[in-house]
Amino acid sequence: MKIYHILKSYFKDFETFDMVYRRYDESFRYYHNKSHILSICSMIDLMADEHEINAVQRDVLYMAALYHDAIYDPKSETNERDSADLFTEDIEKCNVHMAPEIAQMVFEVIKYSDPRLYSKLPCECSGAPRKLIDLFISCDLRPFFEEDIGRVIRNYKLILREYQFVPYDIFVSAHLDFVVLLERTGWFDERFINQYWKYVEGYIPSIGVYAGSFNPFHIGHMSVLEQAERVFDKVIIATPASASHMIPIADILPYHEVREFEGLFVDHVTTDYPYGYVTVVRGLRNGNDLEYEINMQLVNYDLKESDFGYMYFITNYPHVSSTVVRDLFIHDRTAGFKYIPDRYNGVVS
Repeated sequence: MKIYHILKSYFKDFETFDMVYRRYDESFRYYHNKSHILSICSMIDLMADEHEINAVQRDVLYMAALYHDAIYDPKSETNERDSADLFTEDIEKCNVHMAPEIAQMVFEVIKYSDPRLYSKLPCECSGAPRKLIDLFISCDLRPFFEEDIGRVIRNYKLILREYQFVPYDIFVSAHLDFVVLLERTGWFDERFINQYWKYVEGYIPSIGVYAGSFNPFHIGHMSVLEQAERVFDKVIIATPASASHMIPIADILPYHEVREFEGLFVDHVTTDYPYGYVTVVRGLRNGNDLEYEINMQLVNYDLKESDFGYMYFITNYPHVSSTVVRDLFIHDRTAGFKYIPDRYNGVVS
Protein backbone atom coordinates (compact mmCIF):
# COMPACT_ATOMS: atom_id res chain seq x y z
CA MET A 1 0.00 0.00 0.00
CA LYS A 2 1.88 3.05 -1.27
CA ILE A 3 0.20 5.61 0.97
CA TYR A 4 1.30 3.67 4.04
CA HIS A 5 4.79 3.15 2.62
CA ILE A 6 5.14 6.94 2.24
CA LEU A 7 3.73 7.73 5.70
CA LYS A 8 4.78 4.73 7.80
CA SER A 9 7.73 6.51 9.43
CA TYR A 10 5.26 8.99 10.94
CA PHE A 11 2.87 6.42 12.43
CA LYS A 12 3.38 4.42 15.61
CA ASP A 13 2.38 1.25 13.74
CA PHE A 14 0.21 0.00 10.90
CA GLU A 15 -2.83 -0.38 13.18
CA THR A 16 -2.89 3.34 14.01
CA PHE A 17 -2.63 4.19 10.31
CA ASP A 18 -5.35 1.69 9.45
CA MET A 19 -7.74 3.14 12.05
CA VAL A 20 -7.74 6.35 10.03
CA TYR A 21 -7.73 4.67 6.62
CA ARG A 22 -10.71 2.41 7.42
CA ARG A 23 -12.88 5.45 8.11
CA TYR A 24 -13.15 5.81 4.35
CA ASP A 25 -15.07 2.52 4.15
CA GLU A 26 -18.19 4.00 5.80
CA SER A 27 -21.30 2.91 3.93
CA PHE A 28 -22.57 6.42 3.13
CA ARG A 29 -19.35 7.32 1.27
CA TYR A 30 -19.67 7.02 -2.49
CA TYR A 31 -17.20 9.71 -3.56
CA HIS A 32 -15.28 10.59 -0.38
CA ASN A 33 -13.80 7.12 -0.01
CA LYS A 34 -10.44 5.38 -0.44
CA SER A 35 -10.52 5.82 -4.21
CA HIS A 36 -10.70 9.58 -3.68
CA ILE A 37 -7.66 9.53 -1.39
CA LEU A 38 -5.65 7.46 -3.87
CA SER A 39 -6.64 9.82 -6.69
CA ILE A 40 -5.30 12.78 -4.71
CA CYS A 41 -2.10 10.89 -3.91
CA SER A 42 -1.51 10.08 -7.58
CA MET A 43 -1.66 13.81 -8.38
CA ILE A 44 0.72 14.53 -5.50
CA ASP A 45 3.12 11.92 -6.93
CA LEU A 46 3.00 13.65 -10.30
CA MET A 47 3.89 17.01 -8.73
CA ALA A 48 6.78 15.39 -6.86
CA ASP A 49 8.05 13.68 -10.03
CA GLU A 50 7.98 17.02 -11.85
CA HIS A 51 9.80 18.69 -8.92
CA GLU A 52 6.95 21.10 -8.17
CA ILE A 53 7.22 20.04 -4.52
CA ASN A 54 10.02 18.65 -2.39
CA ALA A 55 9.97 15.48 -0.27
CA VAL A 56 8.75 17.21 2.89
CA GLN A 57 5.95 18.98 1.03
CA ARG A 58 4.97 15.66 -0.57
CA ASP A 59 4.69 14.08 2.89
CA VAL A 60 2.62 17.02 4.16
CA LEU A 61 0.20 16.64 1.25
CA TYR A 62 0.06 12.86 1.65
CA MET A 63 -0.78 13.17 5.35
CA ALA A 64 -3.39 15.83 4.55
CA ALA A 65 -4.92 13.53 1.92
CA LEU A 66 -5.23 10.75 4.49
CA TYR A 67 -6.84 12.92 7.15
CA HIS A 68 -8.75 15.63 5.28
CA ASP A 69 -12.02 13.64 5.08
CA ALA A 70 -11.31 11.21 7.91
CA ILE A 71 -14.29 12.68 9.72
CA TYR A 72 -17.01 13.03 7.13
CA ASP A 73 -20.74 13.43 7.44
CA PRO A 74 -22.64 14.82 4.42
CA LYS A 75 -24.93 16.63 6.87
CA SER A 76 -22.08 18.45 8.62
CA GLU A 77 -20.49 21.78 7.66
CA THR A 78 -17.40 21.24 9.82
CA ASN A 79 -15.86 18.10 8.31
CA GLU A 80 -12.50 19.68 7.47
CA ARG A 81 -12.17 21.36 10.86
CA ASP A 82 -13.16 18.15 12.65
CA SER A 83 -10.69 16.14 10.56
CA ALA A 84 -7.92 18.63 11.34
CA ASP A 85 -8.74 18.28 15.04
CA LEU A 86 -8.56 14.47 14.71
CA PHE A 87 -5.07 14.82 13.25
CA THR A 88 -4.06 17.05 16.19
CA GLU A 89 -5.47 14.48 18.63
CA ASP A 90 -3.38 11.74 17.02
CA ILE A 91 -0.29 13.95 17.31
CA GLU A 92 -1.03 14.57 20.99
CA LYS A 93 -1.61 10.85 21.62
CA CYS A 94 1.71 10.07 19.90
CA ASN A 95 -0.07 7.98 17.28
CA VAL A 96 1.60 10.26 14.72
CA HIS A 97 5.15 11.56 15.13
CA MET A 98 5.97 14.78 13.25
CA ALA A 99 8.08 17.82 13.91
CA PRO A 100 5.77 20.55 15.28
CA GLU A 101 6.29 22.88 12.31
CA ILE A 102 5.49 20.07 9.84
CA ALA A 103 2.43 18.99 11.82
CA GLN A 104 1.19 22.60 11.83
CA MET A 105 1.46 22.69 8.04
CA VAL A 106 -0.59 19.49 7.78
CA PHE A 107 -3.19 20.90 10.16
CA GLU A 108 -3.55 24.09 8.10
CA VAL A 109 -3.79 22.24 4.79
CA ILE A 110 -6.58 20.04 6.18
CA LYS A 111 -8.50 22.85 7.88
CA TYR A 112 -8.36 25.29 4.97
CA SER A 113 -9.07 22.68 2.32
CA ASP A 114 -12.66 23.79 2.84
CA PRO A 115 -12.96 26.56 0.19
CA ARG A 116 -15.47 28.33 2.45
CA LEU A 117 -12.73 28.75 5.05
CA TYR A 118 -10.00 29.53 2.55
CA SER A 119 -11.09 33.18 2.25
CA LYS A 120 -10.50 33.48 6.01
CA LEU A 121 -6.94 32.21 5.73
CA PRO A 122 -4.82 34.31 8.13
CA CYS A 123 -1.82 36.25 6.89
CA GLU A 124 0.63 34.15 8.89
CA CYS A 125 -0.20 31.18 6.65
CA SER A 126 1.40 32.94 3.67
CA GLY A 127 4.38 31.26 2.01
CA ALA A 128 4.78 27.50 1.77
CA PRO A 129 1.60 26.61 3.70
CA ARG A 130 -0.56 28.75 1.40
CA LYS A 131 1.12 27.22 -1.62
CA LEU A 132 0.45 23.74 -0.27
CA ILE A 133 -3.16 24.59 0.51
CA ASP A 134 -3.66 25.82 -3.06
CA LEU A 135 -2.06 22.68 -4.48
CA PHE A 136 -4.06 20.40 -2.22
CA ILE A 137 -7.44 21.97 -3.01
CA SER A 138 -6.60 21.76 -6.70
CA CYS A 139 -5.92 18.02 -6.34
CA ASP A 140 -9.01 17.53 -4.19
CA LEU A 141 -11.46 19.15 -6.61
CA ARG A 142 -9.81 18.61 -9.98
CA PRO A 143 -11.88 15.47 -10.76
CA PHE A 144 -14.86 17.81 -11.33
CA PHE A 145 -13.03 20.27 -13.58
CA GLU A 146 -11.12 18.40 -16.27
CA GLU A 147 -11.40 17.37 -19.91
CA ASP A 148 -12.61 13.82 -19.26
CA ILE A 149 -16.35 14.56 -19.23
CA GLY A 150 -17.15 10.90 -18.57
CA ARG A 151 -15.23 10.98 -15.31
CA VAL A 152 -16.74 14.36 -14.40
CA ILE A 153 -20.25 12.96 -14.85
CA ARG A 154 -19.41 9.86 -12.82
CA ASN A 155 -18.08 11.98 -9.95
CA TYR A 156 -21.13 14.24 -10.00
CA LYS A 157 -23.41 11.22 -9.68
CA LEU A 158 -21.38 9.91 -6.74
CA ILE A 159 -21.70 13.26 -4.95
CA LEU A 160 -25.42 13.23 -5.68
CA ARG A 161 -25.71 9.84 -4.00
CA GLU A 162 -23.94 11.11 -0.89
CA TYR A 163 -26.40 13.99 -0.69
CA GLN A 164 -29.53 12.15 -1.77
CA PHE A 165 -31.20 13.05 1.54
CA VAL A 166 -31.49 16.60 0.12
CA PRO A 167 -34.35 17.34 -2.34
CA TYR A 168 -32.77 17.47 -5.78
CA ASP A 169 -33.68 21.06 -6.65
CA ILE A 170 -32.17 22.28 -3.37
CA PHE A 171 -29.07 20.14 -3.93
CA VAL A 172 -28.50 21.62 -7.39
CA SER A 173 -28.93 25.20 -6.15
CA ALA A 174 -26.44 24.70 -3.29
CA HIS A 175 -24.02 22.83 -5.54
CA LEU A 176 -23.98 25.61 -8.13
CA ASP A 177 -23.42 28.19 -5.38
CA PHE A 178 -20.33 26.18 -4.47
CA VAL A 179 -19.19 26.22 -8.11
CA VAL A 180 -19.51 30.03 -8.12
CA LEU A 181 -17.32 30.15 -5.02
CA LEU A 182 -14.68 28.04 -6.76
CA GLU A 183 -14.85 30.15 -9.91
CA ARG A 184 -13.82 33.21 -7.89
CA THR A 185 -10.67 31.50 -6.64
CA GLY A 186 -9.17 31.11 -10.11
CA TRP A 187 -7.90 27.60 -9.30
CA PHE A 188 -9.49 25.97 -12.34
CA ASP A 189 -9.71 26.65 -16.05
CA GLU A 190 -12.82 28.72 -16.76
CA ARG A 191 -13.88 26.47 -19.63
CA PHE A 192 -14.00 23.46 -17.29
CA ILE A 193 -15.98 25.49 -14.75
CA ASN A 194 -18.47 26.43 -17.48
CA GLN A 195 -18.62 22.85 -18.74
CA TYR A 196 -19.45 21.57 -15.27
CA TRP A 197 -22.01 24.33 -14.66
CA LYS A 198 -23.87 23.54 -17.88
CA TYR A 199 -23.88 19.84 -17.13
CA VAL A 200 -25.25 20.21 -13.58
CA GLU A 201 -27.79 22.83 -14.60
CA GLY A 202 -29.12 20.73 -17.46
CA TYR A 203 -28.92 17.26 -15.96
CA ILE A 204 -32.21 15.41 -15.46
CA PRO A 205 -31.71 12.67 -12.86
CA SER A 206 -33.34 9.26 -12.83
CA ILE A 207 -35.31 8.99 -9.59
CA GLY A 208 -36.74 5.87 -8.02
CA VAL A 209 -39.59 6.42 -5.57
CA TYR A 210 -39.81 3.44 -3.24
CA ALA A 211 -43.22 3.52 -1.60
CA GLY A 212 -44.69 1.63 1.31
CA SER A 213 -45.89 1.84 4.89
CA PHE A 214 -42.53 0.46 6.12
CA ASN A 215 -43.67 -0.27 9.67
CA PRO A 216 -40.91 -1.10 10.24
CA PHE A 217 -38.40 -0.79 7.40
CA HIS A 218 -36.72 -4.22 7.46
CA ILE A 219 -33.88 -6.08 5.74
CA GLY A 220 -36.11 -7.15 2.84
CA HIS A 221 -36.91 -3.51 2.13
CA MET A 222 -33.19 -2.72 2.33
CA SER A 223 -32.49 -5.41 -0.24
CA VAL A 224 -34.88 -3.71 -2.66
CA LEU A 225 -33.47 -0.26 -1.88
CA GLU A 226 -29.90 -1.36 -2.55
CA GLN A 227 -30.92 -2.84 -5.90
CA ALA A 228 -32.72 0.38 -6.79
CA GLU A 229 -29.64 2.41 -5.90
CA ARG A 230 -27.72 0.54 -8.59
CA VAL A 231 -30.31 1.58 -11.18
CA PHE A 232 -31.29 5.16 -10.29
CA ASP A 233 -29.33 8.32 -9.53
CA LYS A 234 -31.42 8.88 -6.42
CA VAL A 235 -33.95 6.79 -4.48
CA ILE A 236 -36.62 8.51 -2.40
CA ILE A 237 -38.56 6.70 0.32
CA ALA A 238 -42.25 7.64 0.19
CA THR A 239 -44.76 6.73 2.86
CA PRO A 240 -48.34 7.82 3.63
CA ALA A 241 -48.54 10.72 6.07
CA SER A 242 -51.10 8.72 8.04
CA ALA A 243 -48.76 5.73 8.50
CA SER A 244 -47.33 5.02 11.94
CA HIS A 245 -43.75 3.80 12.38
CA MET A 246 -42.51 1.90 15.40
CA ILE A 247 -39.01 2.95 14.31
CA PRO A 248 -38.79 6.25 12.37
CA ILE A 249 -37.59 5.58 8.84
CA ALA A 250 -35.15 8.48 9.09
CA ASP A 251 -33.44 6.72 12.01
CA ILE A 252 -32.80 3.66 9.84
CA LEU A 253 -31.99 5.64 6.67
CA PRO A 254 -30.45 8.95 7.81
CA TYR A 255 -28.89 9.64 4.41
CA HIS A 256 -31.98 9.19 2.25
CA GLU A 257 -34.79 11.56 1.46
CA VAL A 258 -37.99 10.39 3.17
CA ARG A 259 -41.19 11.97 1.85
CA GLU A 260 -44.70 11.75 3.25
CA PHE A 261 -47.69 12.10 0.96
CA GLU A 262 -51.40 12.73 1.33
CA GLY A 263 -54.07 11.19 -0.85
CA LEU A 264 -53.34 8.92 -3.81
CA PHE A 265 -49.76 7.82 -4.29
CA VAL A 266 -50.06 8.11 -8.07
CA ASP A 267 -50.86 11.82 -7.66
CA HIS A 268 -47.79 12.25 -5.47
CA VAL A 269 -45.51 10.56 -8.00
CA THR A 270 -46.78 12.45 -11.03
CA THR A 271 -46.89 15.94 -9.49
CA ASP A 272 -44.30 16.22 -6.70
CA TYR A 273 -41.14 15.40 -8.66
CA PRO A 274 -40.92 17.82 -11.61
CA TYR A 275 -37.12 17.65 -11.88
CA GLY A 276 -36.41 14.04 -12.88
CA TYR A 277 -37.40 10.87 -14.70
CA VAL A 278 -39.46 9.14 -12.03
CA THR A 279 -40.06 5.40 -11.65
CA VAL A 280 -42.10 3.79 -8.89
CA VAL A 281 -40.07 1.06 -7.17
CA ARG A 282 -41.86 -1.94 -5.71
CA GLY A 283 -40.44 -4.95 -3.91
CA LEU A 284 -41.47 -8.55 -4.51
CA ARG A 285 -41.05 -11.53 -2.19
CA ASN A 286 -42.78 -14.15 -4.33
CA GLY A 287 -45.23 -14.78 -7.15
CA ASN A 288 -48.21 -13.78 -5.02
CA ASP A 289 -46.69 -10.33 -4.54
CA LEU A 290 -46.14 -10.05 -8.29
CA GLU A 291 -49.79 -10.79 -9.08
CA TYR A 292 -50.95 -8.22 -6.52
CA GLU A 293 -48.51 -5.57 -7.75
CA ILE A 294 -49.46 -6.00 -11.40
CA ASN A 295 -53.11 -5.43 -10.53
CA MET A 296 -52.18 -2.32 -8.53
CA GLN A 297 -50.07 -1.05 -11.41
CA LEU A 298 -53.00 -1.39 -13.81
CA VAL A 299 -55.23 0.56 -11.43
CA ASN A 300 -52.64 3.31 -11.05
CA TYR A 301 -52.08 3.41 -14.79
CA ASP A 302 -55.82 3.87 -15.34
CA LEU A 303 -55.68 6.91 -13.05
CA LYS A 304 -52.45 8.47 -14.32
CA GLU A 305 -49.70 7.16 -16.56
CA SER A 306 -46.63 6.26 -14.52
CA ASP A 307 -43.62 3.94 -14.76
CA PHE A 308 -43.06 1.00 -12.41
CA GLY A 309 -40.00 -1.10 -11.64
CA TYR A 310 -40.06 -4.38 -9.67
CA MET A 311 -37.24 -5.86 -7.64
CA TYR A 312 -37.12 -9.13 -5.74
CA PHE A 313 -35.89 -9.53 -2.19
CA ILE A 314 -32.44 -11.09 -2.50
CA THR A 315 -31.80 -11.67 1.20
CA ASN A 316 -32.11 -15.06 2.87
CA TYR A 317 -35.39 -13.93 4.40
CA PRO A 318 -38.07 -13.74 1.68
CA HIS A 319 -40.57 -14.80 4.35
CA VAL A 320 -40.02 -11.62 6.38
CA SER A 321 -42.79 -9.04 6.49
CA SER A 322 -43.35 -5.93 8.58
CA THR A 323 -46.15 -7.76 10.39
CA VAL A 324 -43.81 -10.59 11.40
CA VAL A 325 -41.18 -8.11 12.61
CA ARG A 326 -43.72 -6.15 14.67
CA ASP A 327 -44.88 -9.36 16.33
CA LEU A 328 -41.29 -10.27 17.17
CA PHE A 329 -40.73 -6.90 18.81
CA ILE A 330 -43.72 -7.50 21.07
CA HIS A 331 -42.16 -10.68 22.46
CA ASP A 332 -38.40 -10.23 22.01
CA ARG A 333 -36.80 -6.93 20.91
CA THR A 334 -33.46 -8.63 20.31
CA ALA A 335 -35.07 -11.04 17.86
CA GLY A 336 -36.92 -8.15 16.21
CA PHE A 337 -33.74 -6.14 15.66
CA LYS A 338 -32.29 -9.08 13.76
CA TYR A 339 -34.46 -7.96 10.85
CA ILE A 340 -33.77 -4.21 11.08
CA PRO A 341 -31.02 -2.96 8.73
CA ASP A 342 -27.83 -1.73 10.36
CA ARG A 343 -26.28 -0.16 7.29
CA TYR A 344 -25.24 3.03 9.04
CA ASN A 345 -23.16 1.71 11.92
CA GLY A 346 -25.71 1.12 14.61
CA VAL A 347 -27.69 4.37 14.51
CA VAL A 348 -30.81 2.44 15.55
CA SER A 349 -30.99 1.04 19.06
